[in-house]
Amino acid sequence: MTDTLTIAAPPGEFIESLAAPLDEVFQLTKTEFGGITIAAPGERWIVLNPNPYAEIEDPDTVPMITRLIGAAPSFFTLTTSNLPLTRRVVQKLAERRDLVVDTQHGIILPLHEFAELIRARPMWDWRR
Repeated sequence: MTDTLTIAAPPGEFIESLAAPLDEVFQLTKTEFGGITIAAPGERWIVLNPNPYAEIEDPDTVPMITRLIGAAPSFFTLTTSNLPLTRRVVQKLAERRDLVVDTQHGIILPLHEFAELIRARPMWDWRR
């Protein structure tokens, strides 16, 4: 099952700076459409894409995100069908305290708080 997490970053964030810490742990490859493929040996890859037109399913969530991150955030999507790798990517990105995640399943949190939930419940599938 393919799923998408929307990551909101401070205004003006570029995908290269967002993905830079991931390069320490994962294999990163630029895609032809400006995204980055994130891989680990022997695992299915996931894709991080810049998404200036991120679809926020519920317009009421936009004020929540801007309150957490500031006006006009930069949006990125993390498209995945590999939950174990996604958990590890989230943990690495959560070293930053200025990111927000929208799971598209009713959870909008600062990314570091989402990572804490994942650490506390390693088998948790936030899609359910």
